[in-house]
Amino acid sequence: MKKKSIFSQKILLALCLFVLLASCQNLRKEHNARVQIYQRAMDYNDYASAANALLQMLSSGANIETRQWQDSLAYVYIKMGNYVACEALCTELVDQDSFRTETMEMLALSQRNQNKLIEAAQTYQRLVPKSKNVHHCYILAQVQFELNRFSEALSTVQMAMQLPLRPDDWVEVYINDNQVQRVPIEAALAQLKGQVLQALNPVKNHLLVKEAYELALAVSPDFWMVKQNLASFEQ
Repeated sequence: MKKKSIFSQKILLALCLFVLLASCQNLRKEHNARVQIYQRAMDYNDYASAANALLQMLSSGANIETRQWQDSLAYVYIKMGNYVACEALCTELVDQDSFRTETMEMLALSQRNQNKLIEAAQTYQRLVPKSKNVHHCYILAQVQFELNRFSEALSTVQMAMQLPLRPDDWVEVYINDNQVQRVPIEAALAQLKGQVLQALNPVKNHLLVKEAYELALAVSPDFWMVKQNLASFEQ
């Protein structure tokens, strides 16, 4: 009887292992199918379908490359303009691992696009020491300027101007609500520096403001915003 009991247990264990392996294989097949749907949706810029596929992957219990797909979902939310969802997801991810600069960047971007400027400034202030990225510094200075934190904005601009630049370091600057102009970030930083100095003290900083605007035009002679700012400032 004892041998029969042991034999039955072995059969039961084998059956359990078989069912478990079959279940794992099915989960893997379902996961691979959803990956293909996600990739095809991204090829067609169908972000709603891509987000749905990612949510299904993350909810399946397969636990396959979970962090990678969470980051992908945050990116899709950005592309959809769903900044509320992106902020919620990225906040959770940053709390788990604050060293993920890409996730922190998406968090800051989603906060800024919701006009949560204080929160965006705080996130960029955490991000800049980690990334040492001139674009992050530039955006932080912009947010600080929008918050009327002019002294902080000036310090950030000056720090950004000390960082190494690449030939492809360009940014888009709004001309109006519907148009943007692409300019070298060196010119954009000089323009922003002029604006900050002008906001701090236009009389005391008159020469410094003019110098900053002229530097921006030397780098980018067609910089429309600087031409307007300089003409207005000299009146």
